[in-house]
Amino acid sequence: MLVDDNLLVDVERTSQLLRAMVGLGVSWGGQISMDAAADPAFVELLALSGCVVVLIGFESLDEQNLVQMKKK
Repeated sequence: MLVDDNLLVDVERTSQLLRAMVGLGVSWGGQISMDAAADPAFVELLALSGCVVVLIGFESLDEQNLVQMKKK
């Protein structure tokens, strides 16, 4: 398990890490924002690196709650 609140915060740095993990034969999981789904190449890199599960947190589906928490 890679412990980071959001592996997508620094996409280039995370991509470097994932490329280094390709071929190591490890299975791993971590936390990521839903924004990753918008980048098919990044999702593929996740899989190639051995990622088998990601946790995606949803703050709220209520727009007023998101505004109150200063979330988009």
